[in-house]
Amino acid sequence: MYKLSFTLKQHTPIIHFQHEQEGATLRATEVKPKLDRFIIDKLKQDGKEVPKEWLVGKGDHPALNYKMKIQEKNNNGLLFLPLALEQNNPEKKNEIATSLSININNIIAPTLYFANEDKIKFNQNKVDTTRSKLNEVALAKLNNSDICLEIVTISKEISSEIKNYIVSFFLQTNFGTRQNKGFGSFTITKMNGIAQEISTKMFPPGTFKKNINGNANTRINAIFKTIKEEYQLLKSGKNHGGYQKSKLFEYFVNQPNPIRWEKRKIKQEYNSNKAAKFSGIELTRRNEPIDIIDVTGIDYNSFSDRQTNNYKYIRAFLGLAEQIEFQVGNPVDRGNKMIAKIDGSATGLERFQSPITFKVINNDIYLIPNDSFTVIYGKTVTITLKLKNGGLSHSFNLDIPSSFDLDDFLINSLNSTWIKI
Repeated sequence: MYKLSFTLKQHTPIIHFQHEQEGATLRATEVKPKLDRFIIDKLKQDGKEVPKEWLVGKGDHPALNYKMKIQEKNNNGLLFLPLALEQNNPEKKNEIATSLSININNIIAPTLYFANEDKIKFNQNKVDTTRSKLNEVALAKLNNSDICLEIVTISKEISSEIKNYIVSFFLQTNFGTRQNKGFGSFTITKMNGIAQEISTKMFPPGTFKKNINGNANTRINAIFKTIKEEYQLLKSGKNHGGYQKSKLFEYFVNQPNPIRWEKRKIKQEYNSNKAAKFSGIELTRRNEPIDIIDVTGIDYNSFSDRQTNNYKYIRAFLGLAEQIEFQVGNPVDRGNKMIAKIDGSATGLERFQSPITFKVINNDIYLIPNDSFTVIYGKTVTITLKLKNGGLSHSFNLDIPSSFDLDDFLINSLNSTWIKI
C-alpha cells in the first residue's frame, strides 16, 4: 500500500450552496475525476498508454485506482458574499450583512458571479425581505488554515505518476462554482512533509501573470475586481466608468479579412423587425451601434453598414452563453428587456466554457489559456430575439469563425501590467 500526504493552501474562497455544512470546502468527488483526467491526458501527450490495471473495475472508465480523502484542520473558515456589482454604499452593505441568517465576514464585489444579484432586492437602502430570496444566496468559504489531502493506492506506478503531476495540476486548476473566474484556488505547499516550490515551467505555454498589491483587508476585493474588469474588457468591452471597445471586437475587425461581431448584427436584426414584431419598442442606446470603416479605420454609429461586412459570432471563443440581454426603452424600461437566445444544437454545439482560467496564488493572478475553443470552429448558431414581456420572435443564423489565435489575441490585447511567463 502506498500513501501520499499533501498540505493545501487556499488562496480564494470557494462558492458553496451548502456553506453551512461541516466540510463545505474542497471535495474529493470533484478533485479526483479532474486529477485523473489531467494525469491521463499528460501521459497520452507523452505517448504513453494507461494500463487497464491502473483503472478501477474492469478498466472501462478513465478513473485511476486510488482513494482520496480531504480534511480541513478546522471548520472555522471565513464566509464571504460574492456579488457582481460593486457595493460602495456602507448602509446597503451593512443591510445585506445583517439580513442574512448566517454571519458573513465580508462582501466580495465586484465579481463575475451573478447568481446572487436577483436574490437580494432593495426598497431604497433597506433589504426588501418579501421580494428577496435570502435563503437561496450562495456564500463563498475561505479556509484560513491548512487543508490535508491523502491518497492511498496499491499501485507503485500510480503513486509515482500522482507525485509527478499533482503539484502542476493544482497550479492550473480551480474548483467549485465560477472556478475559471478566480474562485476556488488551492495549491500544494507540502508533499509528504517536504515543501513544494512554484515554478513557471509548471504552467501551460501562453500563461500571463499580474501582481496585485494590497493588504489582507483589500486584496481579495482588488483581485476579483481586476479579474472582472480585465475579462469584460477582453470579451464585451467597457460601458461604465468610461467607454472602451471590446478587445475581441477590435482584434477581429483589424484582421486582414475583417470580421464584425454578433452584437452589431443582433441590433440590426432587432431594429429591422421592431415595427413588425416588437411593437416598435426601441433598444436603449446613447448612439446607434458602432462600426469601423475598413479603408480609413474611422468609427461611425449607424444601423446601416457603409461597406460589405462579414458578420460572425466571435464572442463564442471566450465562452458561449445561453443568452445575451439588451435594455429597451428610452428611458430604460426596467420591467422589460430584449433577450437574444443562442442555440447551437443543430450543429451539435452546447454551452461552451471560456478557454481562459484566472488562477490566484497569493498576490498574483495567472491568466491560463487552453485550446478547447477549437471544437467550435465553423459551427452555426441560431439567434432568436424576443422581448421579456412576450410577443413575436425573430430568428437568424450566424457562423462562428473557422480559426482563432488566442495567444496572439492576448499578446495584442492585455496591457503592460500582464507579464507573459
